[in-house]
Order: sequence, then C-alpha cells, then structure tokens
Amino acid sequence: MAGARKRLGELLVETGLLSEENLTRVLSEQRSVRKKLGEVIVDQGLATEDEIAQALSLQLGIPLVDLTNTPVEPQAVELIPEKVARKHLIVPISLDGGDLHVAMADPLSFEAFEDVRFASGNTIKTTIATRTGVLWAIDQHYHLGSSLSTIVKDMTEERLVEVVQDTRETDRKDSEDLRKKSEAAPIIRMVNLFVAEAADQGASDIHV
Repeated sequence: MAGARKRLGELLVETGLLSEENLTRVLSEQRSVRKKLGEVIVDQGLATEDEIAQALSLQLGIPLVDLTNTPVEPQAVELIPEKVARKHLIVPISLDGGDLHVAMADPLSFEAFEDVRFASGNTIKTTIATRTGVLWAIDQHYHLGSSLSTIVKDMTEERLVEVVQDTRETDRKDSEDLRKKSEAAPIIRMVNLFVAEAADQGASDIHV
C-alpha cells in the first residue's frame, strides 16, 4: 500500500494538482489520521474529488465514469461482498464473460485489485470514479437487496401478528360462547324440569 500511495502522490504532482511540499505534508497527515491519500487531499482543500479522478484518468489512461448515470448489473454486484466494496471503495458494474468491470476510487491500490479478483474469481477491468460516487453507488445497489429483504420480513412479521391476534380473538369468542352456554345450561335444565312437572300436574300455564 505504501507504494500505491507514493505513486498516487507522484501522479498528482505530475498533473500539477499537488506541489512536492504539499505532497510531503499530506503523506505525513495521512499516517496520523489513517485515511486514504485522496481523502486527506480533499479534506485539506488541495483538490476536489473530481479533479483527482480526472487527473488519474488522464495519467493512467483509464476511463472516468459517473456512477449516477451508469447502469449497474445485479449479477455483478453479487460477486463482491459489500464489506469488500466499502473497504476498497469499489463498485462492480458489469460482467462480460470472465471479465468483471468495476469502478474504483483508487485504481492504484494493488490490495484492492487483488481482493476483488480473489472474491469474484474474475479478471478485473477497472474504471475510475470519485469516492463520493462510489459510496453513493454502494448505498444504492447493495442496500436495495437488504431493503427488499427487510420489507418482506416486516410484512411477514406483521401478517404473523395479525394471524395471532385473529386466533386470540377467535379463542376469546369461543371461550365466551362456552361460558355463556355453561351458564345457560342449568337454567335450561330448570325450565325443562318445570315444564315436565307442570305437564305431570296437568297445568296449562307456567309462571316463572
């Protein structure tokens, strides 16, 4: 990673985005804050994310993409775990045979390249995107699946609660009916007894 950071800094110096003095300062700052070099440069106001991405694209000859206008294939996203995507700021874009096309905020990171290649088992074809664009795309395309799962889970749980409530309501009604029947049974038996006795005595009217 140290080599990748140095190369990124050198490229930005070559494009005129950074002076040698500024590069030395941000590399020192980076070691203390433990952030990616591009983040430190942006945090210190030395360059914007767009300027860094454009400089890398020109110097490396790698296409620059706007992820807000780039279709992302679900089958490509499935190949890279979200944890890996967030760690290395990478978004899988499309799958073309054995080639996995990805957008990277730091195309010079050998560790990122190898982790993605190992996770997917594919040959990696890179494009460049801004850090903000990558994070936005990760939120959009990885959280979609989890959001749908959450919705289905919530709907299932809600329906289960309704079923339990319906069952309990039915049980309460059944219990109430049984109670009423049990309370009414002695009265019915008493009335029947009165009727039988009256019949035996030849009574025409019964007054209770």
